[in-house]
Amino acid sequence: HHQSPGDVTTSTADGGGGGGGGGVVIGDGNTAYNGVYAADPDSETNAAVSSTEGGSRLFLPSPTSLRLPVLSVGASSSTSMPASPCSDSVALHRSLLLRRVRLLEPAEVARRITRSHKPRPFVLLDLRPFFHYNLRHVRSAINLNCSDRFNRKRLQLRRATVVDLAAPAMREYLKRRVYRDVIVYDETTSDVSNLPVDHPVFLVLSAILEDNKEPLLLKGGFSSFQKSYPELCDEDLKRNTTSDISSNFLPMFSDGGSATDYNNRDT
Repeated sequence: HHQSPGDVTTSTADGGGGGGGGGVVIGDGNTAYNGVYAADPDSETNAAVSSTEGGSRLFLPSPTSLRLPVLSVGASSSTSMPASPCSDSVALHRSLLLRRVRLLEPAEVARRITRSHKPRPFVLLDLRPFFHYNLRHVRSAINLNCSDRFNRKRLQLRRATVVDLAAPAMREYLKRRVYRDVIVYDETTSDVSNLPVDHPVFLVLSAILEDNKEPLLLKGGFSSFQKSYPELCDEDLKRNTTSDISSNFLPMFSDGGSATDYNNRDT
């Protein structure tokens, strides 16, 4: 093959030379590079040049010889990112929560509040911002301060319990009462399957489950309950005295305890 000065030829090399196992060979037929590397000689991915009788050969690594670093987990290695432990934990937790949470129709909650039958001891939690709770809420409900990011984060990191987020007047009361079922509601939630993990309903139901209690969700939230049972919704507390506010914060429990009973517990 005739080659004039300055011509560049390319060919495929299967090994040998400085190519390190396969690559594209480029030679100009005149200049010998004496094995000088085009860049860092310690890099396996750099082009290498070696002298030949007819000229020089520049070995460029083939595409198949360029590989991304392999991520390893323990003793094993894989070319794909491992599944995030955090993601796995969230998925497992969500699956468990979906199996344990029961939805309650407004009629069932109304029956429990009015005690038309003898239900299991329960407590009712309002997860809406206090402003909305103060305007109107389901009778006997306790408001939890979980609408702000700080308290949601505390719940998420398990640095706070459901009791910790209740009003100060309620914390000791909740600790002293014996109850199994915990009914929660916000404004409109009817399903927990698509809730983000930092949603107040998701976080509180999770905390209830971790506390070995039964998590129950009022289907449709306060909006649905108010439409069906407006007579079982209390008005705002703005005009109440301090003692009235304290009494209103203490809910009636289905085991016979009431706010009045609690206030008179030491008399």
